[in-house]
Amino acid sequence: WETSYPMMIQSGVECGLWTLGAIVSGWFGKVQLAAYQVVNTISQLGFMIYLSFGVAISIRVANFTGARDVEGVRCAARAGLHLNLLMATLSSLIFIFFTKALVVLFTSNADVIANALSLIVPLVLYQYGDAVQITLANALKGTSYVNPLFWISLIAYVGVGAPLLLGLACGFDLKNVGVYYSFNGALVACAILVWIAFNKTIRRQKVEFGRPLEVNQNAPNIEF
Repeated sequence: WETSYPMMIQSGVECGLWTLGAIVSGWFGKVQLAAYQVVNTISQLGFMIYLSFGVAISIRVANFTGARDVEGVRCAARAGLHLNLLMATLSSLIFIFFTKALVVLFTSNADVIANALSLIVPLVLYQYGDAVQITLANALKGTSYVNPLFWISLIAYVGVGAPLLLGLACGFDLKNVGVYYSFNGALVACAILVWIAFNKTIRRQKVEFGRPLEVNQNAPNIEF
């Protein structure tokens, strides 16, 4: 419960922001909504790669945490971050040079294609925030200290993302372009907060791992 509940909230709130983006895009018409959905589907080319590396990072960090190796935890997270930033750069290059070719696979409507292409700049920009927050959130999961994810997700996606989304899309009349720019703000906020939480966890591990292991004298002695 202590580990699953914060992770469940984090995933649910993050998905909720993108769902809100679809709802708000729909307020401006079917072309805006269709373009939003098409670009969202294309964006999975980056997201699924970052998530795959993130899961691998979580496993590596968990192994080092179990071995009480703080430097190993730090190195695993750092290496994973470098790999995901590289993947974010490659994904961004694909989005910059091949987005039109990808969009026409989903629709031949000229209005939808033109609107989808207007989302490319915010899509490219948020790749790096997405890569960083996925990497560090999964590294944090590997340490088993996941309680901060509950508050981080609420602050980043509800406190920052949702108001920014409504403000840019409706207040500044940027429509679905504003929706996509709001994702940048939410992901950057999340990345910064997870970075802080992960570094705090590293310092906590240094203190805990510096102490001798406590042996439970009441535990049964099982021999194989």
